[in-house]
Amino acid sequence: MEKKLKSNHEKYKKTVGKRVYAGFREKNGEKQELDRASYMERLSKRLSLPADVFTSACILTITGRYSILIENYKGIVEYTENRVRVQTKQGVVAVSGSDLRIAYFTDEEMQVEGRICSIEYQ
Repeated sequence: MEKKLKSNHEKYKKTVGKRVYAGFREKNGEKQELDRASYMERLSKRLSLPADVFTSACILTITGRYSILIENYKGIVEYTENRVRVQTKQGVVAVSGSDLRIAYFTDEEMQVEGRICSIEYQ
C-alpha cells in the first residue's frame, strides 16, 4: 500500500500566519502598487535619475495662472468649463477654475488653459 504524505504547511500558516504571511494577503491590493512605487523612487534617487523616468509620475508644469501642462496622464475623467479631472497612475489630478479649455492633448501630455484657481490631488 502507498502511504500518503500530509503537508504541515496549512498547520504552520495557522500558527504563524499573521507574522509571516501578512504581506502575501494583499497581493492584488493597492499596497503592492504603493510598495512598487516607493521602491522605484528609492532606486531613482540612488541612480540620481529623475523619478518620473522610473515611476511614470505625473509632471505638472504651471505657467502663471492661466496655463498648466500635464504629462504622463492616462485619460480624461471630467471636462467642463470649470473643472478638468485627469487620471494618472498615482490618482486623479483636478484643475478647477473658470473658462477652462484643453488647448491640445496627445497620448503623453495635455495643456489646459483658462483662469486656474486650484489644483487638487484626489
